[in-house]
Amino acid sequence: MKTSVLKKELVRMAPKCIYSLLNDYAKEALSLKSTVRVSRAIQEPNKKSYFQRFTNSQRLIKSSDIKSYSEIMNVQQIKPSYNNVTLFLLFDDKIEITNFDIDKIKTDKNVNYILYNHQNKTQGRFHLTRGNAEKFINSYRMKTISYEELNDYINSKTV
Repeated sequence: MKTSVLKKELVRMAPKCIYSLLNDYAKEALSLKSTVRVSRAIQEPNKKSYFQRFTNSQRLIKSSDIKSYSEIMNVQQIKPSYNNVTLFLLFDDKIEITNFDIDKIKTDKNVNYILYNHQNKTQGRFHLTRGNAEKFINSYRMKTISYEELNDYINSKTV
C-alpha cells in the first residue's frame, strides 16, 4: 500500500479499525503493554455536520501548523482506572506516539483532564489545543514515526 493511501485510510477508517492496527503496533513493534488510544488532528475549516466530518473531505493537520488551529484534538475514553496510556497522535506529516501515567495526567495543569466524558462518568477526556499541544507532545513523547514506517510494519505482517 502506498504511504499516501495509508494516510487517507487512517483518516477515513472506523475508530475500532485504527485502534486495532495501532494496538498491534504498540504491542509488537514497541513491546508495550498499555492501554492504547488514537486521536487524529483533523482540519475542520467550518463546522460541518457529523456525517460530513467523516467523509473523504477530512484532512489531517501538519504538526508544524498546530498553532494555527484553536482545537487540535479531543482525546476521549481515558478512564481513570487506566495505569498507563499510549496515545497515537496522527498528523499529516508524522505520527507522534506519547505515553503517560494516568495519575500524572490528572494533575498536569497543562492537560486539564476532565473526568466526565459527556454523560459517561467512568471516562475522562482532555483537549489538545494550540495552547497546550506542543507542550503535551514534548512532555510525553515516546517516539515519532513516519507513515512509511507504519506502512513497512503493516506490509511485514501481511506477507
